Amino acid sequence: YMESGEIYLPYAYDPDIHYPMNLEKDTDVCMIGLQYPTRMSLANSLRRLNVNVNLTTGIVYDEYREAYNRSKIAVTWSTLLDLPARTWEGMAMKLPVVSNRVPDLGNFFVEDEHYLGFGSEAEAVVKILDILGNKKRANEIAGNAYRKVTAGHSYDHRVNQILEAAKLI
Repeated sequence: YMESGEIYLPYAYDPDIHYPMNLEKDTDVCMIGLQYPTRMSLANSLRRLNVNVNLTTGIVYDEYREAYNRSKIAVTWSTLLDLPARTWEGMAMKLPVVSNRVPDLGNFFVEDEHYLGFGSEAEAVVKILDILGNKKRANEIAGNAYRKVTAGHSYDHRVNQILEAAKLI
């Protein structure tokens, strides 16, 4: 989407809203956002395998954070192949993120270290089932991503990027 001379400013997370909470994990997968056909199909495939999926829209702030923090995995599926805010937010809430591979993801994170990537619904199902069955690996991915995202990807960091680009700091 960028034109020559523009500066890329990706999404980030808000540390006052997106943070880990010590809540019971009563949901396997959380996917909050518009219910595009690909997301609906994935949720239905997972439900057929007895995976508890929270697929909803319209919740924000405390309710949003609590829904994700009650989940074992955050799943993102960008239909426009952009790097969605949910990626940063899920990582900041210290959840393992399972995401479709989008062009910008590799600019910030390493697959299988900070997130689990997929290119199809079938691959997403395999990755989700694998990580649900391996709590140690889930915690490792979540911890790596949490450290990476909190070290330099809050909205405060983005504001500093803007100020630096404008030569104001």
